Order: sequence, then structure tokens, then C-alpha cells
Amino acid sequence: MKIDYRYDGTFPGLLSVIFEIYASKNQPRSIEKIYKSAEGLFSNTVYVQTNEIHSNRVLVGLERKLSAISIKNLYKCMLTELKGAEMHIYGMIKHAFSHAKNIEADYRNQHVSEINKLARKVNKEIHRMHAFVRFQKTVDDIYVATITPDYDVIPLIGTHFEHRYKDQDWLIYDIKRDYGLYYDKEKVIIVQLSNMPLDA
Repeated sequence: MKIDYRYDGTFPGLLSVIFEIYASKNQPRSIEKIYKSAEGLFSNTVYVQTNEIHSNRVLVGLERKLSAISIKNLYKCMLTELKGAEMHIYGMIKHAFSHAKNIEADYRNQHVSEINKLARKVNKEIHRMHAFVRFQKTVDDIYVATITPDYDVIPLIGTHFEHRYKDQDWLIYDIKRDYGLYYDKEKVIIVQLSNMPLDA
């Protein structure tokens, strides 16, 4: 049976979908974030709740089959938010689980090839953010930068800026996706305008 799977947009949520696909033996027609999907009149849609136990089981299985870099590339592919990205992730995972040998360099496989291509695009966007983010100092002595990256790289740029500006309070906000990173000289936290611990 072909199923349209939906999840909460997190990587554990996506891995929970992968677990459900294998457990149910159903085939995915699509895998999308719940807020991006538009259901058809006759769609057979299943929303999979994030399950930490299930996602960890998939992750442990992946760690036996793929390098840490390849697993991170799967995550980066998800962060592109491009239509069909999750199906490429599923395709590469299925390819890895169905072969005894390592499949990371099997670029003849369309999913492996696409994952690597999209991961390179995300890496370029990360480097672009590292180079071109510009802060402005507010009256509260907080350095604020707004960004509109092509891909959702907020989860991947915090460490760089924490090391570079460790003696400053700063906020990097993705206005396209309405969330960002706030650093208070101690830790980086993810914030939204509705719950930011500062007057901005």
C-alpha cells in the first residue's frame, strides 16, 4: 500500500517515519513535513508522531551502515526543505540497509548522488553565513543579525559564532523561518520572537 507520510519536521521525526515504514511494510508515496503538505482528495495520509525509541533504533542501524559524515549529510538534506528531499533520504537509507557493503560512494544510485549534491549546497550556504552575517549593536548591548538563508542552516551555524563572539551577547534571526539563535555568553539557545529572553 502506498502511503503519504507526514512528520513534525525534526530529524528524529523523520527517522520515526523510516521506522514506521519498515514496521508496517507499506511503501511511501511521499514523506513531508506536516506544515508543508497539501492533502489530495483521495490521499492515504499517515502522521507519524516522533518516537525517541524508534528514531534511536533507526539511528543505531544507520551508524552500522554509514559514516558520521554521511548521516550528517542526511540531516543536511532534510534542512534544504526541498520537495522530495525526504524521499531521497529514505531511498539512501533503504539502499544502505539492503546492502552488506558500504554504499556511500555508489553515485550510480540517484539517492546517494542527490544526498551528496544537496549536502554540498547546504555546506556552501553555511560558509556563506559564516562570511556574510553582519551584526548591529542594540541599545541593550546585544548584537543582532537578521538572515534569510536559502536553506534552514540555523541549527548548523551556532558553534561557529559562539567561538567567534564568545564575549558578546548576540542574536542571529532567520526572518524567513521565524526563529533564530540567542547567545548569552554562556550557551546558545533556539528562540522565536514570541519567547525570546530579551526586548528586541
